Amino acid sequence: MYKIIRLDVHADDRGELVAIENGRNIPFDIKRVFYIFNVGPDVMRARHAQKDTREIIVSLSGTCRLLLDNGRGKRVNMRLEKRDEAVYIDSNIWIELSHFSKDCVLLVLSDVYYSPENQIRDYREFIAQNDTIPEPAESEPAVPF
Repeated sequence: MYKIIRLDVHADDRGELVAIENGRNIPFDIKRVFYIFNVGPDVMRARHAQKDTREIIVSLSGTCRLLLDNGRGKRVNMRLEKRDEAVYIDSNIWIELSHFSKDCVLLVLSDVYYSPENQIRDYREFIAQNDTIPEPAESEPAVPF
């Protein structure tokens, strides 16, 4: 469903740097990069699932809440705030972003180009679709590392 990826921070007297690299700390080839900013504190973003998309979300500044739901009873609610942590999100996971701080900037990396046909925007449809998807076996890793 998801995995926290620790990002190495390289620091010296000039400041700090975090590198994001295909095949090293990102488990897919990056096809799309976007960032989210200037979101009001009462606004909810995302509210969808991606059918065939894997994503990484990193909070570059500020904080927000991230809700992940696999549609089969497992929900995770976390606070995004660490610049050295990325959240890997598997395909077919419902995502909601909320409670944005004024200075919040989120970086999102994706393994596919944007396609509205790849998104499920109705939660009831998402739940109904997931009733037919078998739960992965416990031995299967959630992230292909």
